[in-house]
Amino acid sequence: MKKYKIKFTKDYLEYEEWAKKGSEFGKSQIEMYPEKLEHCRKWTGKEITIMELEDLVKEVGEVIFDGLTIEVYNDYRE
Repeated sequence: MKKYKIKFTKDYLEYEEWAKKGSEFGKSQIEMYPEKLEHCRKWTGKEITIMELEDLVKEVGEVIFDGLTIEVYNDYRE
Protein backbone atom coordinates (compact mmCIF):
# COMPACT_ATOMS: atom_id res chain seq x y z
CA MET A 1 0.00 0.00 0.00
CA LYS A 2 1.28 3.46 -0.89
CA LYS A 3 2.61 5.69 1.91
CA TYR A 4 2.52 9.47 1.98
CA LYS A 5 4.98 11.79 3.66
CA ILE A 6 3.70 14.01 6.48
CA LYS A 7 4.65 17.68 6.60
CA PHE A 8 3.47 20.62 8.69
CA THR A 9 2.23 24.05 7.69
CA LYS A 10 4.49 25.42 10.44
CA ASP A 11 7.40 23.37 11.74
CA TYR A 12 7.49 23.91 15.49
CA LEU A 13 10.80 22.03 15.62
CA GLU A 14 12.23 25.04 13.81
CA TYR A 15 10.78 27.35 16.45
CA GLU A 16 12.40 25.15 19.09
CA GLU A 17 15.78 25.54 17.37
CA TRP A 18 15.30 29.31 17.23
CA ALA A 19 14.47 29.34 20.95
CA LYS A 20 17.68 27.43 21.72
CA LYS A 21 19.57 30.16 19.86
CA GLY A 22 17.92 32.88 21.96
CA SER A 23 14.95 33.85 19.80
CA GLU A 24 12.14 35.28 21.91
CA PHE A 25 9.67 34.66 19.10
CA GLY A 26 10.65 30.98 18.88
CA LYS A 27 10.40 30.65 22.65
CA SER A 28 6.97 32.29 22.73
CA GLN A 29 5.63 29.97 20.02
CA ILE A 30 6.69 26.77 21.75
CA GLU A 31 5.44 28.05 25.11
CA MET A 32 2.04 29.01 23.67
CA TYR A 33 1.60 25.83 21.61
CA PRO A 34 3.41 22.92 23.30
CA GLU A 35 0.97 20.42 21.75
CA LYS A 36 1.94 21.56 18.25
CA LEU A 37 5.61 21.02 19.11
CA GLU A 38 4.80 17.50 20.34
CA HIS A 39 2.89 16.72 17.14
CA CYS A 40 5.89 17.83 15.07
CA ARG A 41 8.23 15.70 17.19
CA LYS A 42 6.00 12.65 16.80
CA TRP A 43 5.08 12.90 13.11
CA THR A 44 7.90 14.74 11.29
CA GLY A 45 9.62 12.47 8.78
CA LYS A 46 6.97 9.76 9.02
CA GLU A 47 5.02 8.26 6.17
CA ILE A 48 1.56 6.76 6.53
CA THR A 49 -1.06 5.09 4.37
CA ILE A 50 -4.49 6.54 3.67
CA MET A 51 -5.92 3.90 6.01
CA GLU A 52 -3.78 5.31 8.85
CA LEU A 53 -4.87 8.88 8.11
CA GLU A 54 -7.88 8.74 10.42
CA ASP A 55 -5.66 8.30 13.49
CA LEU A 56 -3.54 11.29 12.47
CA VAL A 57 -6.62 13.47 11.96
CA LYS A 58 -8.00 12.47 15.38
CA GLU A 59 -4.73 13.56 16.99
CA VAL A 60 -3.88 16.77 15.12
CA GLY A 61 -7.21 18.06 13.84
CA GLU A 62 -7.05 19.12 10.22
CA VAL A 63 -4.93 17.84 7.36
CA ILE A 64 -4.67 18.68 3.70
CA PHE A 65 -4.07 15.84 1.25
CA ASP A 66 -3.08 16.73 -2.31
CA GLY A 67 -2.56 13.17 -3.52
CA LEU A 68 1.20 13.33 -2.88
CA THR A 69 1.71 14.68 0.63
CA ILE A 70 -0.28 14.89 3.85
CA GLU A 71 0.07 18.35 5.35
CA VAL A 72 -0.89 18.91 8.97
CA TYR A 73 -2.73 22.23 8.98
CA ASN A 74 -1.39 23.75 12.20
CA ASP A 75 -1.17 27.44 11.28
CA TYR A 76 -2.18 29.99 8.67
CA ARG A 77 -1.69 28.70 5.11
CA GLU A 78 -1.47 30.82 1.97
